[in-house]
Amino acid sequence: MRRSTLLEAIHSNMVIASNRVVHHAMPNAATVSIDGWFLVDAGRGAMPFLNGALPLAEERPPGVEEAEVWFASRGSQPVFRLQVGVHDDLIEQLLASGYIVSREEPVLSIGSPDAPEYEGPLEIVPVRNNDELSAMLERIGKDSNFSEFDIEMSRTTAAMPNAAELWGLIGNTLVAGSIVVSTPTVAGIYAVSCEPNFRRRGFGTAVTWAAATEGLVMGAESVFMGSTTMALPVYMKMGFEPVCKYLMLTRPNPAT
Repeated sequence: MRRSTLLEAIHSNMVIASNRVVHHAMPNAATVSIDGWFLVDAGRGAMPFLNGALPLAEERPPGVEEAEVWFASRGSQPVFRLQVGVHDDLIEQLLASGYIVSREEPVLSIGSPDAPEYEGPLEIVPVRNNDELSAMLERIGKDSNFSEFDIEMSRTTAAMPNAAELWGLIGNTLVAGSIVVSTPTVAGIYAVSCEPNFRRRGFGTAVTWAAATEGLVMGAESVFMGSTTMALPVYMKMGFEPVCKYLMLTRPNPAT
């Protein structure tokens, strides 16, 4: 796949995947496509870190004003998610108007990976629909680390086409997880996590490979994921290669 085609596919996948933060448990949550933007308000008020303002892949926003006006009308704050080298004009406009880079996210890709066979104590269970989710919620019971917001996000993901969560369990305890969203040609891995007391045991790597495999089964030709700068060497050791970088831009001192 040509680099430009891959970057377009990655961005389109990110736009679709951003819908998973919007659900009925947050009555103020909403999405809209306007003036070349796909805008997501997760409905969390003073906690806007899940909000998103992403340029639509097939359009080109002329500026940031329409996005700002929409979020302001909702009493919310935008978090612009822009690809370096593609959206540089919008990045410059935001920086000039007082926005700051709140996060840098390297994006890595791997083509048709042959995931190593996992041998360990972690049971990895795919959750592809709400029936499977209900069964898993019943299994783990009351889990203080799995909030109502997390549950509702899982329900939204389970209702999305070509999407799944991969739950890593020790017994009936949820200790690791990941999400995969597959679109034509690429699968995006999101929200890789591991409980602090279970880290450094390969569980994060295991659920990452599980998500990659699930994405390929859904029909993707390659897999990508965002990373923190700190985690970058871990994913590169797995065979992922950096392909681009996103910047998250916010007004100074937004609540997180």
